[in-house]
Amino acid sequence: MKRIMRKRYIPASYNRDLQLKLQRMTQGNKSVEEYFKEMEVTMIRAGMNEENEAIMARFLNGLNYDIRDVVELQEYVDIEDLLHKANQVEQQLKRKGIMRRSYNNNNNSNWKDKVMKDKGVPSSSAMSSSGKSSNRYNNSPPKRKTSDVKCFKCLGRGHYAAECPTKKTMYMLSNGQIDSEPSSEEEKEEVEVELDALEGDLLMIQRLMGSKMQALDQTQRENIFHTRCSIQGKICSLIVDGGSCTNVASSRLVTKLNLETKPHPRPYKLQWLSEDGEMTVSKQVEVNLSIGQYNDNVLCDVVPMEATHILLGRPWQFDTKAIHDGFTNKISFMQNNKKIILKPLSPREVCEDQIKLREKRVQEKREMSEKRDESKI
Repeated sequence: MKRIMRKRYIPASYNRDLQLKLQRMTQGNKSVEEYFKEMEVTMIRAGMNEENEAIMARFLNGLNYDIRDVVELQEYVDIEDLLHKANQVEQQLKRKGIMRRSYNNNNNSNWKDKVMKDKGVPSSSAMSSSGKSSNRYNNSPPKRKTSDVKCFKCLGRGHYAAECPTKKTMYMLSNGQIDSEPSSEEEKEEVEVELDALEGDLLMIQRLMGSKMQALDQTQRENIFHTRCSIQGKICSLIVDGGSCTNVASSRLVTKLNLETKPHPRPYKLQWLSEDGEMTVSKQVEVNLSIGQYNDNVLCDVVPMEATHILLGRPWQFDTKAIHDGFTNKISFMQNNKKIILKPLSPREVCEDQIKLREKRVQEKREMSEKRDESKI
């Protein structure tokens, strides 16, 4: 029955596996007693009947180095005597608190000790004899000096960018100079000014932007940025559109306010915001405009524009570093350490301005026709 059950349930490699287990068996993190019992049970399962000297050699070879080195110096006759002395050494090492548990019981340990010695690092045996714990050994590279650490935000030394106390971002300009964004502390000191559109009668423009004159909703979802500005004391219409690659001033505005123009350095042809077909842009004008506390000189191309008096495009946004809030439709930028916020006109106010402009245009046409009739008479 035993032979049949062994053939049925025990694999053919069972004895070979037990032999390999005995060859590789070491104490590791087990106690001496636990290690001996495991070795004894494995030998019984493998059916091994070794001599006393072979069993002692096998047991001694699997002990941890710190125990084996001491036991080898003692005298013993049989396995019971060897086991008793190994237990004594183990208890002695535990009392001194310097027991070192070895998990790799092979010749690589000697090689590691030699490499550590060549590098000036104390070996494991030297640390054990000196009474230091092995977990104090640190094989990591020496720490870097704080003076060698450079922050890439503020360009200072002694800390990394993630630990930068100034929170100031540095960036390099195209000409090689280094500039910085204002830090969080500087931003707290900045004064924020929110500017509403100017009130007053608009300087008349030639043509209205659309035919819808009914009152609209107050939302800014479908509204581009409209506001009013002051030019030579006259209230003018102003649009900010990032889709325009130039700043534009209406030729009618230039004529009515007698603004001084100058030749365009790079004339170009354009068909935009007008029904006159293709036109040549050959003039520029510097417009001094103001909205509340905000005052600026803007260089604009002169175009017979029919939508508004002044259109500020990408050049103005780039020069002022303007930020457009797509939800509130507000535009913010910095000027003289003050945060300027331009508030847009509501769609209802834009519609009311268009109605007033239409009435002015109708009145001007009526006056011009009356003058022509009088001249004929």
